[in-house]
Amino acid sequence: MHRRAIEAFILTGLGFIIIKIRVYARVRTIGGFKRLQPDDYLMLIAGAAFAAEAYFVYLATERYEGFANGGITPEQRRTLDPNSVEYQDRVRGSKTHVVAWQIYVFVLWTIKAAWCVFYLRLVGILMLRRKVYFGIFLVVSSWITIVLALLLSCRPLRHYWQIYPDPGPRCRPASSELAVILVFVLNILTDFYLIGIPIPMILATSFSRPKKFGLVLLFSGGAFVMVASVLRTVRLLKEPERGGSIAGTWAMRETFVAILMSNIPLILPLVRRWFIPSVRKMSSRRQISTSTTAGGPVSRVQTAQSRPAAPFPMERKQSSHTIRRPRSPLALPTATPTSDDCGDSGYDNEECDTERTEEACSAGREVESDDTCTNCSLTNHESEQGEEAPTGAVGGKKHEEQQEHGR
Repeated sequence: MHRRAIEAFILTGLGFIIIKIRVYARVRTIGGFKRLQPDDYLMLIAGAAFAAEAYFVYLATERYEGFANGGITPEQRRTLDPNSVEYQDRVRGSKTHVVAWQIYVFVLWTIKAAWCVFYLRLVGILMLRRKVYFGIFLVVSSWITIVLALLLSCRPLRHYWQIYPDPGPRCRPASSELAVILVFVLNILTDFYLIGIPIPMILATSFSRPKKFGLVLLFSGGAFVMVASVLRTVRLLKEPERGGSIAGTWAMRETFVAILMSNIPLILPLVRRWFIPSVRKMSSRRQISTSTTAGGPVSRVQTAQSRPAAPFPMERKQSSHTIRRPRSPLALPTATPTSDDCGDSGYDNEECDTERTEEACSAGREVESDDTCTNCSLTNHESEQGEEAPTGAVGGKKHEEQQEHGR
């Protein structure tokens, strides 16, 4: 298959995808197929005509190898056998180009009509509605003019596929200068007018400048169609002998650009629904992560937990599983040493005999830990000394007082 035919089918598939996304977006926005507007149906009609245009481009480039009744010298016309394959291909290729011209114009002007209906739904001011009505009249009248010009510029109609004698430049459908220039002028004129309808309304709004610029660019998609039209016209006028092979390809490119740019404004609402919530979620997550890494609440807690404790006069050694019992504010002070005082009082590593140590050991067994009942006891020798020393001192003082009283 010729690469031009492959390109035509690829563009057709992309055009169908764009139109399908547009219809899906409209259904999601307005709430059902029954609420589709006339511009939506016009775009569906344009899509079907675009597929027909791709088929005729396939016939002209693949089946008939780009042959038409142009690009041939008078001597070749005279000597070409009417029963030959080339002669038949040139005749059929010329007929294909006549039909392809009509389909090409129909697709472009159907898209222009869809733009007009779309504008008619948007504007409510009487003066702007009059501009839209005039735009509809301009589109319809220019389309009728082109159709009549293509059908009446070469009479009789069979001269469009005549090989010998030479039918003249107007009867060469693939590269007719009259058809090329007429379609180009009316196409540019209507696109300019349709672009100029929404721009004054956008500039009169109170939107910010970037938003105004974006809307103007969005509704100026016809400018890209005009660029494609200029390129197509230049190629056909510059290389008329190759009109049979390049006319259909450039027509497909121009109509694809028209379909793309006319559907983007109606696809954007669906794109916003798809991407803006996800973008907002991603931005909120980034803000949270940034706040935590830059000193947010979580990082402050982590910093406080990881900050080393203030130095004490004497370093305390505690087990990681030491259980601390809360102390009531009404409790009286006792002389019983606690686990917090063990490190400051020089206790030995023997098992505890006190009631508190037994409770701590039992609690440690409940959590399946054996490290609780360690590093908390006094030796028997030190406890006995600690208990007898005060008693002996008090007894000695009482004996001295009695002796002095007797004297």
